[in-house]
Amino acid sequence: MEPVATTRAPDHANLRRLTLQRRLGAFAAASPLALAPTLASIMVVVSIYAPPAPAVLVTVWCAAALALLAARVVIGMGLVPGSEDTNLLERQWRRVNTVLVMGSLAWALSLPLIASAAPRDDTVAFAVIGAVLFSSVLLLHRCAPTAAIIHILAMACGLTVTIAVALGPRAWPLAILVALYSITLILAVRAQDRSFISACTTELERQASERRVDALLSEHEAQTADWRWTIDGAGALHSVSDRLARQFDAAPAMLEGQALDDLLEPGPDRDTLAAMLQARQGFRDIPARIRRADELRLLAISGQPTPGGGMAGWGRDVTAPSHMEERVRALAQSDPQTGLANRAMFTQHLVEVLAAAQPAALLSIDVDDFRAINDHHGHLVGDIVLRDIAERLCHEARDGDMVARLGLDAFVVLIEAPGGDGMLIERAHRLLAAIREPLVVDGQPVQLSAGVGIARANGGCAAEELLRRSELALHAAKEKGRDQIALFDEGMDRRARERRTLERELREAISGEQMVLHYQPIVSLESGAVVGYEALLRWQHPARGLLPPDRFLGIAEETGLMAQIGDWVIGRALAETADWRGDFRLAVNLSASQVRHPLLVPTIDTALARSGFPARRLEFEITEHTLFNDGVMLERLRRLGAEIALDDFGTGYSSLSYLRRFKFDRVKIDRSFVTDIETSAEAQAIVAAITRLAAALGMRTTAEGVETPGQLDLLRKLGCDEAQGFLILEPLPAREIEARRALGAGPALADHI
Repeated sequence: MEPVATTRAPDHANLRRLTLQRRLGAFAAASPLALAPTLASIMVVVSIYAPPAPAVLVTVWCAAALALLAARVVIGMGLVPGSEDTNLLERQWRRVNTVLVMGSLAWALSLPLIASAAPRDDTVAFAVIGAVLFSSVLLLHRCAPTAAIIHILAMACGLTVTIAVALGPRAWPLAILVALYSITLILAVRAQDRSFISACTTELERQASERRVDALLSEHEAQTADWRWTIDGAGALHSVSDRLARQFDAAPAMLEGQALDDLLEPGPDRDTLAAMLQARQGFRDIPARIRRADELRLLAISGQPTPGGGMAGWGRDVTAPSHMEERVRALAQSDPQTGLANRAMFTQHLVEVLAAAQPAALLSIDVDDFRAINDHHGHLVGDIVLRDIAERLCHEARDGDMVARLGLDAFVVLIEAPGGDGMLIERAHRLLAAIREPLVVDGQPVQLSAGVGIARANGGCAAEELLRRSELALHAAKEKGRDQIALFDEGMDRRARERRTLERELREAISGEQMVLHYQPIVSLESGAVVGYEALLRWQHPARGLLPPDRFLGIAEETGLMAQIGDWVIGRALAETADWRGDFRLAVNLSASQVRHPLLVPTIDTALARSGFPARRLEFEITEHTLFNDGVMLERLRRLGAEIALDDFGTGYSSLSYLRRFKFDRVKIDRSFVTDIETSAEAQAIVAAITRLAAALGMRTTAEGVETPGQLDLLRKLGCDEAQGFLILEPLPAREIEARRALGAGPALADHI
């Protein structure tokens, strides 16, 4: 469809017809109003000039004036201003102008003729009559510009002659005044007529615009399921279309003249619509209901005011879409994967429970390492695991409990009217036991565990606050390890506030260069020589002192700061040790987020190039959790020439499978085994098994956390290759390590080896 212009020059013929209609209408309306003033003017002239002027002259003039007045009234009564016949309008307009011009000439001739026979000193009468005759053009000729100009010129000539007859040579100032007044009136008449033409042009443009809009609306109605409605200033329907009539199951003629709101079912929606219609206020998609064939249908009605005080708009049947919306709303309140209530539905229910001041407790449940399950087994298995967990939780729930899924692996159980803390802890253990039940998906065993945080709604606790407390308790449970439970207490809140403070200070510390590196030597248990150094991160806090990494690295991981900190550690460690002499290796720890970062290898490559540190002497220590998330990155690191060590070996549940999947250069025995090695036969057996397994696979072993000579002696006897710990040397800043190296003062192990 071609675009419709917003404005268009009106057709000359249409403009001519409209101006004639408006001029004739104005003349017809003004004729009765002019009757009384004209009769009064004739009587005044006769009363003033009848005695001095000849009676025949006054009688003739009076008869002519009355005849013209009668002709004017008759012509005005016979006009048909609304006619669409331009020729008829033209004929009527010529008659109007003729009677107006003749009347003007009659008045113009009357003044000098009658005044010539009247006393010359009657200047007051002349002035008043002249002013009235001039001013009458604004009332009697306001819609007829040509007749108005002729009237002004005729009256100016007649009045000038009259003044000259009455005053002689002294008349020239008044004659000039009459001329100026005549020019002013002519200019006013022309300006008034231009405004009149402009108003007619605007009216034609408005009518054309309305016709185009009507055409577009009709086309829209023909192409859509919507139906158009229009009401007049009295609120009655008109121009009822067949589609609108079918909507109300009636004939168009039956609906003509009815009020739109009277066709609707009673109710608040109809009252709202009726108020909008009465106020002539625009509205959109107001719901309304009608009954058709014993069925209640839902409508959506929109409308806007129209020129002339009416309104028009659209309506459509939204019964089917509303049913769909109800289904969508139901789906929007449930989790699509598990069928449990989602966060929106749960939050609404929780708010209602707490608003009723009912005692309640909230158990927040988070599956341990679920992201690793997705990465290791695939998302399809992950979805099956989530559905299985949901079924297990629902099975353990009681009547009145609400189970919901709030996130990827985050579930909650809302318990109304709970018992004491002992009962809540017992129920949490039952939930954990249900999650621990063996699960096999497509022949793959999946080991599950979770953490549970418990919080009570005490003292008018809000929904957001109860959720926050349960999440704090869950965080405390996760910090204790796998498969743990924690009950909220105020200490958790204090620690959470301290954690937020620490997070803010950590961001400032990174930019403020408060991070430092300490180095701890690694020695060979065979020779006692230093074979390497491990770079260990510390935070030199301005108020808290020197903080170990376990105080802030967890926060860094959660807040996304770990990649930035890790890049700094790699660059600083290589730069500080590049000038140290000797064929030692430098061990640097990598976090899970670092290993997942796509720019890790380019960052390491750049740091090696800047420092000149040999890549073959660089060792990266990673944990089993890091491996669980990404093993591909290890091959890229190895291609750089660096060595890879498996840190904290034995603390996870897949250590042996990793030793088969990846070729490590070194295995680090966790300090928890070293601590108990002197008193625990089990710890000794584990260490011996690790050293033998590593040797069989061509890997070396390093023991962490050596603090006593007895531990060192047992590690050497059990076949461990290297050791580090406070017994050997505590971690020190680079400058102190350099000073010791310059003096040749290394760790003294001669007494223990």
